[in-house]
Amino acid sequence: SPEHFELYKEYFPRPQGSLVGEKTPGYLYQPWVAPMLKHVAPETRLIVIMRDPVDRYVSNLGLLKRAGVLKGEVGANDLGTREHRIVEAMDRSRYALQLSWWLEHYPREQFLLLQYEQCVADPQTQLDRTYAYLGLRPQQASVQEIARARKKSSVRVTLSEASRKWLGEYYAPDVRQLREIMPDLDLSLWKSIPPLD
Repeated sequence: SPEHFELYKEYFPRPQGSLVGEKTPGYLYQPWVAPMLKHVAPETRLIVIMRDPVDRYVSNLGLLKRAGVLKGEVGANDLGTREHRIVEAMDRSRYALQLSWWLEHYPREQFLLLQYEQCVADPQTQLDRTYAYLGLRPQQASVQEIARARKKSSVRVTLSEASRKWLGEYYAPDVRQLREIMPDLDLSLWKSIPPLD
């Protein structure tokens, strides 16, 4: 409603000469967000960080397991009892599908698409790209910030090699489409995806 749009805008005052933004992993895979955001922020600059789809899926399972949603071992035999959670976790790694929803509302030039593995391997270059994209002056990443330990879950989920292979093949068509949207995607960094050529 117009009231909701106005309420959203109140969270992001835009003082002259300042950039305002937010971050969330939730928006990308929710198709209704793009048209609503376009309504309140048509000029926004969007940044998307994508990780190897299988690794991202496994990480999501770890979060679900830590939250108590998943019990025991995770694998194909568990799909029946926890289907909606597993399907959602799988769908979150379908980046090309999700970006296609957003590209219906925003031109490609309003997106900076980053690859998580490149951010880890060469943080300064990816930071430079991000600052340039936002129109900010370059900043040198401090050694302390780069080395800062990230909060990692103590709950680990492992998949069998057969499951990882199946998931890699499942995501391959989406990754092929993603490569069209993001030509600089370095598929050598996504070890779970089989060769696409």
